[in-house]
Amino acid sequence: RYMTDKNLSPELGVEIMRHVLRATKQKKSLVEADIACLRGLPKALRERLHYEVHSGVLEGHNLFNTLSTSETGIFKAICHQAITERALASGEELFRFGAKSNHMFFVVRGSVTYVFGYGESELNPTK
Repeated sequence: RYMTDKNLSPELGVEIMRHVLRATKQKKSLVEADIACLRGLPKALRERLHYEVHSGVLEGHNLFNTLSTSETGIFKAICHQAITERALASGEELFRFGAKSNHMFFVVRGSVTYVFGYGESELNPTK
């Protein structure tokens, strides 16, 4: 109903529905935000959880590896405050070429295909 209320073209509607159906059939990995009871943990436990979950991934990057040994407090704060998990279904877009980002992405499991430039079916962004 949303698509008809917004007068979307039938082609776009079909493409959106195809994506939604494909995404709902695929299982995504669980992330912390999916587990409501974790939100209620005391801060100290959440900090420890975040450190154990994220430190191994970060330490694979030279900058963060150095930081983990030279500035442990800052490294633990990054693990707790600056990282958000995100699980994507196959074919789901993580970011778009040319879009500004304030994030750094680490692929923990699976793979990513990066397409440099604009695809034929995509609209070029306007400035």
